[in-house]
Amino acid sequence: MGYFEREDQNRYAQYSTTQLQYGALAVVVLGLGCLFLFYSYISGPAVVRRHVKMIKEDTYNGIVSRKQIDNHKSVLTTINEKNFNDFYEISIKYDVGDSLFKKENSTIMQIYKRDTIVSVDYNTMILYYDSIYRQD
Repeated sequence: MGYFEREDQNRYAQYSTTQLQYGALAVVVLGLGCLFLFYSYISGPAVVRRHVKMIKEDTYNGIVSRKQIDNHKSVLTTINEKNFNDFYEISIKYDVGDSLFKKENSTIMQIYKRDTIVSVDYNTMILYYDSIYRQD
């Protein structure tokens, strides 16, 4: 056995089994903490805050050319070749062919149908989802 092989064996022999177990436990705890932070980021009030920010930044004026709703009631709407996400509860109020108008920094969207104009305030949905997450 050469000098370098003996040195490697001695380096690892200095750690006890208990120290290695604590190290493994620390890795597991850190991993679970990271998962918790990731879950908190993608769910709950953080989602509502991100959605509110996106709603206020959105501005559009045009005809709905496509509306997709998946199995989880996630809605993707296309206006003037621009895609945006919408609340399911609001998206059921407009159809393909309707015109939508919304100014930047506003929470009110106007839906122009053939014979009527409908105003929708996103604040109602924001308050609804915010109240759901506050109950948890």
